[in-house]
Amino acid sequence: IDAVRLFEDAFSADPKLAEDLKEGHRYAAACCAALAGCGKGKDADKLKDKDKAKLREKALAWLRTDLALRRRQASSGEAAQRQDAVAQLSQWQKDPDLAGVRPRSDRVAMPDEERAAWNKLWEDVKTTLALAQKAPTAASVK
Repeated sequence: IDAVRLFEDAFSADPKLAEDLKEGHRYAAACCAALAGCGKGKDADKLKDKDKAKLREKALAWLRTDLALRRRQASSGEAAQRQDAVAQLSQWQKDPDLAGVRPRSDRVAMPDEERAAWNKLWEDVKTTLALAQKAPTAASVK
């Protein structure tokens, strides 16, 4: 929980920190928020359900923002950009910090609307990953 606040403060003080995909600060923040939102970590088990849901919502928003940037990489004519998108999005799919919000049997209980939003994120990750793995077309190189 403290880590999430520290990331929020850092991003407020210097928004460029969040935008740096290479350093992955926003992704790290999303992982911290997802863990706490799933009741993992110091004092997270003391959070009320609504507070956990807010943390998961924050994690989802941060991941969505990073996914939009990863989608640009996936569409790039540069092989290195696409390879980076593949590596990072593949990591998302197996990162244990995000296990509680992935559509698996060990996902935390959440309202249907929230579950649908997370399912949509993971479908979009899969689609973006597939895009990044394709060879660029002549139109995407322009």
